Amino acid sequence: MIEKYPKKAILRDKKEIIIRPLEEGDFRELLHFFQHLPTEDRIYFHSDVTNPKIVKDWCYNIDFSEVFPLIGLYKNKIIADFTLHKNKYGWSPHVGEIRGIVAQGFRKLGIATIMFRDLMDVAITDNLKKIICYAMESQTDAVELLKRFHFKEEANLKDQVVDFYGQLHNLLIMTHFAHDLWEELHQLYDKDLGVMSGIY
Repeated sequence: MIEKYPKKAILRDKKEIIIRPLEEGDFRELLHFFQHLPTEDRIYFHSDVTNPKIVKDWCYNIDFSEVFPLIGLYKNKIIADFTLHKNKYGWSPHVGEIRGIVAQGFRKLGIATIMFRDLMDVAITDNLKKIICYAMESQTDAVELLKRFHFKEEANLKDQVVDFYGQLHNLLIMTHFAHDLWEELHQLYDKDLGVMSGIY
């Protein structure tokens, strides 16, 4: 799959972006991207994405068999980060998880749809059968996007997540079967589907 990148994509506002896998040399730019996200986005992350050690580990220890990381760039600046997480071991090697975030100035332009679709292509190629996404119930934009992709809510775990303000949130587990989702994304490709924000 890596050989198809880098590739160009045109957003709804006619901006041309580049989409490609993350590389070691992206460390400083990726850290800058995360550190300049609004606080209301960063409270939803699994990890402290402003911590240079964490971001450096992501960039310098890339293993495509475990995580397939894609970035979107505009004028050499990272404006989106999407990842497909795969389970190499255990009970669920057929299940993948997609996470993603888009910079505020590039939301509702179609980039989330493009990058989500690319990762679905990776999932199908890797023979994954089911895609799972986690979102806090308060992440209304992300939940609406997943519903528009026809993800179904499988569970709502009450007070499952504590953000870095110490606030409790309900956690939604939403799923879709990979082949069916990939077909739907082909049909939705040219529509404005907003942003998959904070699912990380």
